[in-house]
Amino acid sequence: MSSIGQGHPAVSIVLCINNGHAHFRGITGYLERQPFKDYELLFVVTDTSDDGSKEDAANYCFEHPEASYIIQYDRSYLGGAKNIGLENSHGRYVWFLDVDDNPSDDFLSVMVDSLESSESQVAVCNFIYSKEEKGPDGERKGSDIVLTGRQAMHARSLNLIPVASWSMLYDLRTVMDNGIRFP
Repeated sequence: MSSIGQGHPAVSIVLCINNGHAHFRGITGYLERQPFKDYELLFVVTDTSDDGSKEDAANYCFEHPEASYIIQYDRSYLGGAKNIGLENSHGRYVWFLDVDDNPSDDFLSVMVDSLESSESQVAVCNFIYSKEEKGPDGERKGSDIVLTGRQAMHARSLNLIPVASWSMLYDLRTVMDNGIRFP
């Protein structure tokens, strides 16, 4: 992994793709609409993708210098793709995104602000599973809370904190220094 810090983007977005052509324009359009622009985009595409995903990533990177792509040749599945992304990230924070995800439009701004204002190592948001862009009331609402490690473990045990890697923004140095990897 390259150095983390000055001269590098605030966020490394690791976008794992396996036959994601149908969602490619949606997710890249979403990222381009983000008001937060201080990021690098790392596509990790499986070599077995046969729907044009590899070509999508290559073409996108040709036109967007903040983006790069890596072909995943091993059979370590999604966890392995995320680990490849980790090893190639340069940002202060890392965000794992799947090609079919649809977070709120200000996700990165809110999550980066939460980490920086609380001096935390991970920011977590709640989410809903939906085919709709908005929640049942038409809005995406939320508030920030800061938990100690013990409080966070308790909240997680009650399923109050979701388990989805895209709903979390991690401090990259903390992840790397502690050898945290995906199975």
